[in-house]
Amino acid sequence: MKTPLILLSLLALATPQDPEKLYLKKSNGDIVAGTLVSLQGDQVRMQVQVLGGVHTATYRLEDFDPASAFRLDLAANPPKDFASHFAMAKKAANMGLLPQAGNEARAALRSSRGSPDHDAKVKEVRGGGAGCGLGVSGSLRGASTGRRRCTCMALLQAW
Repeated sequence: MKTPLILLSLLALATPQDPEKLYLKKSNGDIVAGTLVSLQGDQVRMQVQVLGGVHTATYRLEDFDPASAFRLDLAANPPKDFASHFAMAKKAANMGLLPQAGNEARAALRSSRGSPDHDAKVKEVRGGGAGCGLGVSGSLRGASTGRRRCTCMALLQAW
C-alpha cells in the first residue's frame, strides 16, 4: 500500500513546472504579462493571453525599461555558475540596476563556496568596479547615467 503512494508522490514531484509568468514594463509605461518563448539578439518572443486565448507576440528588447530587459535576459539565460552570475552582475551594474547587480554578485559568491579558489573569486567580485574611477560618495539621484553605472560598479567593489 505504501509503495503506490510513494510512486505517486515521486511522480507528482517529477511533473514539469509551468514556465514562469513575467510581468514586464515597457518604456512607454505599458505592462506586458506573459511567458518568454525566446530571446534571440534584440527580438523577444512572448506568449501573452488575449481574449481568452494565447498569442505569440514579438517585441524589441529596447521596447522594455532596463529592469525588465535585464529580467528577460535573466529568464532566457539563467546563470548556473560563478562566471555566469558574475557576468550578469556586471551587466546589471552597467545598466544602473543596483539591486539586481547585488543579487547576482551574491549568487556568484554563493556558487563558488567550497571551491578551492573561493578567496580569489571573492577578490574578483570585490574588485569589479576598480576601473571605474568613481567612489561611492554622492547621491545616485540626479546623477548622469554614466556616473550611476560607475557608482554601481564601485558598490560591487565595496563588498
